[in-house]
Amino acid sequence: MRSMLTLAILAAVGCEDEFAMHVKEARRNGVVPEQSREVLMHVALYAVVPRANSAFAIANKSRTEQRPD
Repeated sequence: MRSMLTLAILAAVGCEDEFAMHVKEARRNGVVPEQSREVLMHVALYAVVPRANSAFAIANKSRTEQRPD
């Protein structure tokens, strides 16, 4: 369980080198590839998508504010 949490945290914060190291450790701790994929899908949905949504909202607000009245 901790190995999968570690993978999720490292993926979410973008620590690629540490992530690669912990993928190997997770395998040694019994985490199978399917579990790693599930962890990464969860990170994508709950860490990456919200950031993208925020960026879209900021971009839309900026465009709206720049329009002449």
